[in-house]
Amino acid sequence: MKPYPAIGPSWTINEVIAMYPETIAVFNAFGLDMCCGADETIEIAGREAGTDPAVIVSALLDVAAKAEMIS
Repeated sequence: MKPYPAIGPSWTINEVIAMYPETIAVFNAFGLDMCCGADETIEIAGREAGTDPAVIVSALLDVAAKAEMIS
């Protein structure tokens, strides 16, 4: 298994989806905009949605790790 880049709150939604398309479900679950707001960082998008960005990042890392294990 190759190491994957650590997703962080400074990543934009677009960056995460480009590297890990499987994370779309996470963004949907948190109600984050993947269209017009996809240039925002996870930090900003999370705070605007009233969600702790650390919780979002944790969910994204979980999905990314599972995707890496499968590939």
